[in-house]
Amino acid sequence: MHPESLSYSPARTESFAGLRPRLTALATGTLLCLLVLAGCYDETSIQQLQVSPDGRWIALLTDHEEFGLMAIDQPGTLVVHSRDAHYGFSWSPDSRRVVFVERLPMEDSAIWVLNAETGQRAPRPLMVGPSWKGYPVWLSEQTVAFLSDRDSDDVNLWLVGVRDDGTPDRPFPLLDHPTDISRLWAVPGRPALIFQAMDEGRPHLWLWKPGLNTPLRLAPVLGEGYSMQQVVSFSADGNFLAFVTTDEIGRPMAAHYDIEEQKIIARLPLDRPASDLLVLSDGRIALSQGDRLLLWRPDAGLFQKSRETTDWHNAQVRALDRFGERGVVAGVAGHAFVVSHTTDDLQDRELHVRRTEDILSLAWQQARRRNYGVARRLIVELLEQSPEGTRPHYLAVTARGFLERLQGNWRQADQWLGQAAAMAP
Repeated sequence: MHPESLSYSPARTESFAGLRPRLTALATGTLLCLLVLAGCYDETSIQQLQVSPDGRWIALLTDHEEFGLMAIDQPGTLVVHSRDAHYGFSWSPDSRRVVFVERLPMEDSAIWVLNAETGQRAPRPLMVGPSWKGYPVWLSEQTVAFLSDRDSDDVNLWLVGVRDDGTPDRPFPLLDHPTDISRLWAVPGRPALIFQAMDEGRPHLWLWKPGLNTPLRLAPVLGEGYSMQQVVSFSADGNFLAFVTTDEIGRPMAAHYDIEEQKIIARLPLDRPASDLLVLSDGRIALSQGDRLLLWRPDAGLFQKSRETTDWHNAQVRALDRFGERGVVAGVAGHAFVVSHTTDDLQDRELHVRRTEDILSLAWQQARRRNYGVARRLIVELLEQSPEGTRPHYLAVTARGFLERLQGNWRQADQWLGQAAAMAP
């Protein structure tokens, strides 16, 4: 393979609300280039998101295999670095770099290191070749662990050193497991890995750390038929993990697990599957279940609720991650972010939608589903909370005009769009 075959398209800055915007000039002469609520945006679901350890960046992977970064202090902008990303990504402990897997059409897959500040890839990938590669994680500032079937008939655990410029230093196999390893996670705050592999015909989680001659199988007792699955989250200190499992007929269950004691602390039967879960800073576990968010407190006392549910008005909650010391970032409705600075705000489904563009994106999605009352309430709240003369207020006035037009209220639509035109920046 020629070196030029490893070239890639330059990173592009796009609205993160749609990832493939097509701007439309309206009959009124207003150009809808600042709003993210345009009805012509493609639906793109967030498959995975991860906040950098310093809380400055969000990295995400979509169902369309697009991988990109967004600076949290620059709302509305996603820089797409790959449109052929696969099988996970991970932030370095110092938040300077992110590692991801890319496979271009008709090319060998490659593991790349990207500098978050400059947006530049390393001069060459950590590994490239016809072998399968996936789920890279940082074991330290200078070491990346990943899965690969290189030189083997099954998928094993590999390590590669990472130089300061992001280029590789001696990849080598760390563990030749008897069966395929299907997923890999780094334990926060410690040089340890947890991976998933089959044993006795069922998937289990295994712990690897320096000094262990063989990996330690984490063997929680869940009852007959239950098995470990791929929805896993760690506590910030790395002492506990939460996971979602299902039995042989698909009944879901959540569990809270003590890694050091190797035992389940609590379990919760679920009435529907969860696409993601997150161990919050206050010990609760958030589970995204379609259009609702379930908050579970495994150690609820006599005067505490063990579970609370937040309805998201048919907007799909797809991905979760911690933000700062107490906050949460969620991927909602496939193409919007909400940022909560405290876990308590998770019960208040609108107040923690910090970015104007996110509020309008959610409002537009509800309007397209004919949930006009919900859309109107979101826009009215934004109008009330944003001072006149500010950009959020202008966007809210414009959105109100389009909502009235969508409902056929032409006179009110002209009035609102006229106000927007008069205050256009």
